[in-house]
Amino acid sequence: MQQNFVIWLAKIIAPLIIKWRGNLYHFERAIREAERTSYRHNGKRHYVYFIGGRYRVLNRKQIQHWRNVTKGVRVDLSVSRMKNIQLYDTMGHVNSHPFYTQVNPRIKHTIVYKQAN
Repeated sequence: MQQNFVIWLAKIIAPLIIKWRGNLYHFERAIREAERTSYRHNGKRHYVYFIGGRYRVLNRKQIQHWRNVTKGVRVDLSVSRMKNIQLYDTMGHVNSHPFYTQVNPRIKHTIVYKQAN
């Protein structure tokens, strides 16, 4: 009886949490954070994902750390496999969010990416 109540309650609360944490304001804030950290780290590429009920800004090394050190994460996790859940990429300022396609974040810095020779 108690387990059924918990499942019923989770089905009601989880969409509300996702709707609250996945709104436009939080998405724009995650984009600004990604652009700011990319600028601070000399143009290192950062990505925005919606993982664990919130927007997370990660780079390639952080994803590798998740895969290699954190328990409970898939062993075959990589940036290329996470491409389909990626919402924003700082390299080309590419927004691939399914709902917020016309986001215009207020970015203070212009990042210049250099080609590797």
